[in-house]
Amino acid sequence: MKRHWKRALSVFLSVVMLFSMTATNTVLAVERGTPPSTTGLCEHHPSHTEECGYAGGNTGTPCGHEHSDECCKEVTKCVHKHTDDCYDEEADIASGSNANEPVNCSHRCDEESGCMTQALDCFHEHNENCGYIAGVPGTPCAFVCEECAEKDQVNGGEGGGLSRSDSGSLDITGTVVIAAFDELSDDVLYQSYKSGDIESQDALTLPDTLTGADEDEGKITIEDVTWESDPAFDPEAPGEYTFSPVLPEGYMVSNSVDMPEILVTIQWNNVSNDARIIAAIEAYNHYHAENGGTGEFSASGAIEGTVTGAAKTLELEIPAGAKVVWNANFSGNLSNAPMVRLTGDGAFEVYDYCIFGRGSAFEDVIEVGGSVTFTGITGEGVVAAWAASGTGPYTEGSTTDLTAWSKDNASTVQWALEGGESGIRYTYANGALTDFLAVDGVTVTAAPPVLTSGTVTCTSDTEATVTFTSNQAGVFYYEINSTVSSAEDLAGSMKNRTNMIAGENTIRLTGLAAGAHILSIAAVENENGVSASTVSNLLTVSIPAYADTGSTQLAENGLLTLSDTGAVTDHYDTEGWKWDGSILTLKQPDGGQKVQAIDFADTVTSGAKVVLESDVALDAAGIASQPSICYEGATGTLTIDPEGHTLTAGPYITTFCCNAGSHLTITGSGTVNAEGGIGAAAGALTISGSVHVTANGKGLNNALFGASVIISGGTVTAISTGTGQAMNIAPLWRAAWPCSPPA
Repeated sequence: MKRHWKRALSVFLSVVMLFSMTATNTVLAVERGTPPSTTGLCEHHPSHTEECGYAGGNTGTPCGHEHSDECCKEVTKCVHKHTDDCYDEEADIASGSNANEPVNCSHRCDEESGCMTQALDCFHEHNENCGYIAGVPGTPCAFVCEECAEKDQVNGGEGGGLSRSDSGSLDITGTVVIAAFDELSDDVLYQSYKSGDIESQDALTLPDTLTGADEDEGKITIEDVTWESDPAFDPEAPGEYTFSPVLPEGYMVSNSVDMPEILVTIQWNNVSNDARIIAAIEAYNHYHAENGGTGEFSASGAIEGTVTGAAKTLELEIPAGAKVVWNANFSGNLSNAPMVRLTGDGAFEVYDYCIFGRGSAFEDVIEVGGSVTFTGITGEGVVAAWAASGTGPYTEGSTTDLTAWSKDNASTVQWALEGGESGIRYTYANGALTDFLAVDGVTVTAAPPVLTSGTVTCTSDTEATVTFTSNQAGVFYYEINSTVSSAEDLAGSMKNRTNMIAGENTIRLTGLAAGAHILSIAAVENENGVSASTVSNLLTVSIPAYADTGSTQLAENGLLTLSDTGAVTDHYDTEGWKWDGSILTLKQPDGGQKVQAIDFADTVTSGAKVVLESDVALDAAGIASQPSICYEGATGTLTIDPEGHTLTAGPYITTFCCNAGSHLTITGSGTVNAEGGIGAAAGALTISGSVHVTANGKGLNNALFGASVIISGGTVTAISTGTGQAMNIAPLWRAAWPCSPPA
């Protein structure tokens, strides 16, 4: 922050008054050769005497009053500078009062324009509450040292408001000490223009009047203020310029006060669509097309497009104050030449997409010459280089001989294949693949698949299911207990060739010998050539010997008991049942039917459903007094749906039954053959859909029974071979065991 000589003087006066307040005279040591300062002391007059007349004062006690909104008033001071647009041509050549009047000026003085501000206008009078005590002024030293030849200005300032009089004393009459500046509005403090938008500093909003407060907190207005810039202001040179005020004579700034600053930013002028840039782009497109290149550039707000196989350098001359923004894909295999050469006095920025060339350094790809300013790689732009000594071929996914630059170096570049073309794929920091860029003259070979182990499930001594994952599609080969030592050998044998997907693949093995096995797997992306560089890793999977421990719900006699709604699915393939908490699915498992009867315990009260995935035969002959399917819950409905299959059950006199209070429904499609009776002890029996049902009454039992029997569909055959009835509609019993015959 620039300071006037008056600040130094303010510091000095504070020190003088400090010493003057002590009880004894203070002698100041003054070095030889030091000129007299505002104290009047020098090597020839090292301390004050009665003859010099010096007397110290005191600063008193400052006012403790705090300003509020009532202490301020609105002040209007126009800061607008008229431009040519403010004048009318006819008025300019007129005579009389209309001459040179800004008749077209649209400016309005308001807070937004900065013309109307709040200024201090306090009417506070000092009293015992504010604690103010006025300071006592001292008498300056009257000694004049002719030997030191101090004749003109004090403290080396030029044009300052304080100087020695002929008598040698300091003349501070009329000097105002500024204790505070009123704040400037944000649109004045921070100004921004594009290069070339303004012609000079005169077009800036630099107020020639500042307001504030003096040491007594009285309002002051400072006129004829000028401004200086650091660095020197150039309206065509992009950058930041800090303007500080230069105050007129008669003012000094208190040491604790910061001078106001105005920050002016000159921005680059984007001229990617400048006529000279467009001409250079069109000329390059014409040359590129004639030499067999692919793609072309365009220029609007930025240089855009995709150009591959570049045959020469793109040369851009950028005018002063202008910036060219790059937003295109550009690749080539130029020897000893950059992809882009920049000259002129403007700026260049890589904003998006990729520039790719030969070399190992950034300047091998983009040559920044002349006085061009490279403003950096912004957005998601990438600059990449392929080492001049690199020849390839390169494996897809590798980074051999590649160097890349991006914002925060957060992007990666790797060799890639796409649609049969070799090139690069660059990736943003978030891991998403962004784009593929073909590169002329490079050969990229496909990366071999990578295989990882999955799951192993043994369903019997002779069968197992194995899963594995591949990172890409292709073809895989496998062999049980193979003697090969490498993936290349296994792929070359082409045993058990199977198409492979990217993701999880499944191998179902049958006809295995009892015991443990080793499964070997190898894969290729394609079968055009099998070699060590194209074949995956050799994946070996251990298959343990089959051991079926069985489920806890299925007893050795075949009775399946379900007592809660917890899901059980682990034994579906081996035991032929799975339960999701509400639906029991049955099938004929490998090795024969394991489930012979089903009992839903009385703890299952929300109902249950039995469905088939194959024909199922339930034989409860080895289970004493056990119906094939019994639902013991006091509430809910047991539903049986063969889903197109056949359910055969017996031989107990009651084949399917429900406890008192619950209901039985047979529906859907398929066939239900019961060797005994079907019914609900005291609930409803419903038969619907297209199902075929056969029931047999044995002994004293009825074929169909329930508090109500509703047949709304299907085919029903009810046969009584004993003393019971084919159908009985009445609540028969409510015994503790629901499926016993009536007494």
